[in-house]
Amino acid sequence: KPKADELRTCRHYLESQIDIIKPDLIFAFGATAFVQLTRNKIKMKEEQGKIVYRDNIPVCAVFHPNGIRYIKGGKQTIVDSIKQALHTLNMTPSNAEK
Repeated sequence: KPKADELRTCRHYLESQIDIIKPDLIFAFGATAFVQLTRNKIKMKEEQGKIVYRDNIPVCAVFHPNGIRYIKGGKQTIVDSIKQALHTLNMTPSNAEK
């Protein structure tokens, strides 16, 4: 997990990359990423797959790949969360790759 000073140091870079790329959707892999992107706390076990908007960009909370060994369903849970988010937002993998 990154330290507070590391998060502060990288924040400007993250923000500028989002401004440059202008993504249609962001997947936040893990609670730390989700909190940094949305400023919303999350309990991943109960709320993975949750979508919150950040400057009109949907941000979807997904388990961090390192955590899949601790959750029932493992990798498939992450895949299902991604598919569900795309479905909820009426996106398909092909049009999500702009």
